[in-house]
Amino acid sequence: MTRSPLIDLASAMRRAPTQERSKAKVRAILDAADELLGELGYDTLVATPWPIVERAGVTVGVFYHYFEGGEAVLEALGLRYFESAGELVDALASRSYPGWESVVDAVVDTYAGFYGRPSVRELWLNNRLTAVAKEAGREVNDYIYRTITDLLERTSGGTLRLTPMGARITNSIGDQLLRLVEDEAEPARAEMIAEVKIAMRSYCRTFLGGPDRP
Repeated sequence: MTRSPLIDLASAMRRAPTQERSKAKVRAILDAADELLGELGYDTLVATPWPIVERAGVTVGVFYHYFEGGEAVLEALGLRYFESAGELVDALASRSYPGWESVVDAVVDTYAGFYGRPSVRELWLNNRLTAVAKEAGREVNDYIYRTITDLLERTSGGTLRLTPMGARITNSIGDQLLRLVEDEAEPARAEMIAEVKIAMRSYCRTFLGGPDRP
């Protein structure tokens, strides 16, 4: 099975860690930034990396050994999230489904959870990504779209055939609807996720029978 594009986190760093100890320190820095992004917001962490340094439990020297500053850490965090997004669709593609409708439901549930993370909202949905992260995101998003399209067609036994434009619109609709979901609190959020599944199934049904559908 094809795997999602490789993401180069080192492109956001001064130098890449090589030993396990140094890799653990970089993970601690990224984990701290992940937690603090939802608490303090993007602008605060770009203005000063001190909260990240303190939460990660590393020295200032270690921080600047690997990162230029707060923006570089958040760029690396964005890249790590794109890597995670690709791994999620790989996991979806490895599962068995009774039909294409189940694929729709699984995709909606998976990415509703992904979009629900505070850091994803701040970086991805609020357009805080750097140019490097955006380029990586385009590659990963294209891969996600292709994988989901193939999965839908395969699990339908070939009866559901998305046109290239149909595949693009299907994924764009899903993306925008899931953005709306994150503005809701429970129980409205759960209700909206159920409605998103209905909407996505309904649109996909227009492609049953292939490109010559009535």
